[in-house]
Amino acid sequence: MLLGDPASPEVTRRSVDEGIGKATIAAKVRNALSFYRPLDSIPGIEIRCHGTTLYNSIYRFDAEVRSTEPHPCHRHSVHPMTPATTEDPTTLRHILARTTALLLDFDGPICSVFAGLAAHTVVTQLCLVLADGGHGDPPIEIEKSDDPFEVLAYAAGLGDDEARYVNAAFTAHEVEAIATAEPTPGGHDLIRAWSATGRPLVIVSNNSTIAIHAYLDLHDLRTHVTRVSARTSPDPALLKPHPHLLTTALTALNIAPAAATFVGDSVTDIQAARAAGTMSIGYADKPRKRTELITAGADTVISTPTILTEQIT
Repeated sequence: MLLGDPASPEVTRRSVDEGIGKATIAAKVRNALSFYRPLDSIPGIEIRCHGTTLYNSIYRFDAEVRSTEPHPCHRHSVHPMTPATTEDPTTLRHILARTTALLLDFDGPICSVFAGLAAHTVVTQLCLVLADGGHGDPPIEIEKSDDPFEVLAYAAGLGDDEARYVNAAFTAHEVEAIATAEPTPGGHDLIRAWSATGRPLVIVSNNSTIAIHAYLDLHDLRTHVTRVSARTSPDPALLKPHPHLLTTALTALNIAPAAATFVGDSVTDIQAARAAGTMSIGYADKPRKRTELITAGADTVISTPTILTEQIT
């Protein structure tokens, strides 16, 4: 068993190149070592660490082969693993059999938050909050955006107070949107089916914790959800693709990342899962999104939560 030396500069450099912080990959290596160590006393098995940059790997899982291509060591050169299959029942059962905790994104796999309240309307309102604070001329890309999180990130760049005011207004609009949020077909059934297995289910989302709790109460789902790990701070740096929300949930559950699976519908979801060291299932309701999630490195991709529910045992 050959792993990168977590104390080596090569591992630190790779972590920086991946854009996930200096210590993230080193922590993942140490986590892997903790699982491998019991094998070290078995004759014929050796656990060793190295300080060489290696980028060519082949992984074999039952009937599947997944590989990464060799590539030079520079930023944005990473070629993630591509799943051999998508929506394959065998693949899904294999992932779920190794899953102790299921982590679900909120906006996408569970519901469409802004189905009844246009996201651009929220963007406009958040820009007015900035204008009231003396920032009445945001960049055109912010003003025309359909993503309120872009306004929050812009506000954070202006200052802590601006971020706090925009986050408070954003949270209020999210809570307002919950009344008209459209449930994703099969999403609620997935929550109930997983809960029935007795294993923990956590909602991990960039949306506000308050809004998510409001949705769970509205649809009588609160008792089926173990935890909610979502936005409680105006600091956008803590949101996905940063693994903070995932690692916070796993730490609270005392579950190793390798025993968790994150289901998300965006590239940032898959990036966060990979950074945290969990398995990942992409949810893609459009062909273009399927390609994006596969390229990002999702272990497999589904087109509806129902497909995943059918494989739960």
